[in-house]
Amino acid sequence: MQPHSTPGALVRELSRLFVRSQRAQSSCVDGASNVQCHVLTELLRVDELSGLTQHALVERLSLDKAWISRAVDALVSDGVVAKRPHEDDKRSVKLSLTALGRIRAEKLENTLNAHAAQVFEHIAVDQHAQIHDALAVLVSALTQSAQAALNKTASDSDNEIKPASQIDTLVFEDASMLDVPAIEALLVQANLSIVGVRRHIAHFRLGKFGGKIVAVGGLEIYGEQALLRSIAVDTEQRNKAYGKQIVRDVCHSAQRAGIRDVYLKTVSARAFFAGLGFQVIAYEQVPASVKKSSQFRAAGPASATLMHCAL
Repeated sequence: MQPHSTPGALVRELSRLFVRSQRAQSSCVDGASNVQCHVLTELLRVDELSGLTQHALVERLSLDKAWISRAVDALVSDGVVAKRPHEDDKRSVKLSLTALGRIRAEKLENTLNAHAAQVFEHIAVDQHAQIHDALAVLVSALTQSAQAALNKTASDSDNEIKPASQIDTLVFEDASMLDVPAIEALLVQANLSIVGVRRHIAHFRLGKFGGKIVAVGGLEIYGEQALLRSIAVDTEQRNKAYGKQIVRDVCHSAQRAGIRDVYLKTVSARAFFAGLGFQVIAYEQVPASVKKSSQFRAAGPASATLMHCAL
C-alpha cells in the first residue's frame, strides 16, 4: 500500500503540504507570529459584538493556552485586539478585533486566500469544479468532526452546565450556487420569498453550527446602497440569537464591500431590527434603485415597515 493511498492519509498530507507552503510563501502581516496570525483569522470569523472568550479561542485553535495568552497580550498591546468584561462571567473577558485589527486581519486573510488560489494554477481548468465540490464536502466533514470533539469535551468536563444566556457563536461563510437548495428550503420554511436568490447569491451569507446551515441572510446591492433580505433561521434552532448574529454578519460583509446604507422592509420584525440599530423611515427616503428590487416591490408600502441603517 502506498503511504498516501487512504483518504485519511491524503487529508493529512494535504494539510501538511499546504501549511508548509503557506508558511514559506505567505509571511504573516506586519511581522506577527504564527500564533498571532491564527488568533487574527479566527477572530475575523466571529461577530465583533459577540466576541470570543480566550478559553473558546484555545478550544478552536487547539493550541497551547500559554501561547494563546502571549499572542493575545501582544495583539492587545498593538491595539488590534480589544478585551471587554464578559456579560455573564465576571472572571472572564471577551476578545474582539478593533478597527485596526479588522484591517490587519482582512489583509492577512486576502494574502492567504490569494496564495491558496495559486494552487489551482497547477490543476486543469476542467477539474476545478470537481475539486471545489470535494473541498466543500471535506470542510463540512471537518467542521462536524471538530464540533463533535468539542461536544464530547464539554460533556466530559464534570457535567458543567452552560448558562442559557451564553449563546453559541455561529461560523459564517459566503454562500455559493451549491447552497441554493438549502437556502431556499430555509426561506420556504420561514414563509419568505425565494425570488432572486440565485441572481444575488454572491451576496448571501451562511451561518453554520456543527457544519449545518442554521441561518441565512442576503443583500441586493445597488451602488453604495443595499437591500437586506432573506433573513431566516432554522425553526429547530430558534431562540438562540442566531438571527441577530446573521444580520450583524451580513451588515459587516456589506461594510467591507463599501456599502454605506442598508435598507429593509419587514412586516412583523420591526422590534427585532430596531434592536440591531435600524430606524424606521418614510417611503420617500428609500433610494429609487432600491425600490426597483423585486423584494421591495413584493408588497405595497403601506403593508410593511421600512427601515434603514447607516454603515
